[in-house]
Amino acid sequence: MRRAVVQIGGAGYDMQTTINNLPTILLIIFLTIPFYLASQLFIKLSILVFYLRVFRYHISRIFILATIALCVAWFIAYFLWNLLVCSPVQAQWKPNLLMLGQGRCSNMKALYSSGIITNMVTDLFILAIPLKTIWGMQMRLSEKLGLLASFSLLGAVFIVASIRVYYVTTVDLQNNLTRTMPTTILLTVLEPNFAILCVSIPMLRPIYRYYRSQRQDDTPLRDTINQNEHVTPTCDESSAQNKD
Repeated sequence: MRRAVVQIGGAGYDMQTTINNLPTILLIIFLTIPFYLASQLFIKLSILVFYLRVFRYHISRIFILATIALCVAWFIAYFLWNLLVCSPVQAQWKPNLLMLGQGRCSNMKALYSSGIITNMVTDLFILAIPLKTIWGMQMRLSEKLGLLASFSLLGAVFIVASIRVYYVTTVDLQNNLTRTMPTTILLTVLEPNFAILCVSIPMLRPIYRYYRSQRQDDTPLRDTINQNEHVTPTCDESSAQNKD
């Protein structure tokens, strides 16, 4: 998306020099938002389904299912809002309709800002679900802290989203959209990719435990090899030494 809006639309340049490309960049943004919403939804669903497999307590599962319903409702609401924020829909990428009074749009900043903030709220819900269960597990404190830290990496996505909220408010939709939007576009691309990375790290724990167990299983074998290298000489070696 960022490459498209920079190379095709002219993001980063003053709107006076990119006015002819404005419909293109607005169309790219309009088409990209549903993909962004879908990526956020499926990232959240992947970790929530993982929670369903791991946490067996009835109360936890109810909370997980409620969070799944909330995420799906969030996706549907903002998908429709993005689709219907302007009337007609074409006014989102055809600013001449607005200039001629043939279309109207509601507050676009409110759409983007509220979408980010509500997305952050669902992230907090997902982050809070495993904390109590993990803390009550029968394991060493160091393992608890390590497991909590791996799940808490999702908080990094929360930080990126918080920065994005600020930069959305700095975009000048009326006078200089292309000049003020590059940082927001960058964070929009970065956020879901960062979320995928953070969500995947806890899933790698079984691989780490398997690797560690394999290393521990190899230790006795290495000790045996080292001992064999220091055994007493064989009969042939002893006779050869006596001849000398």
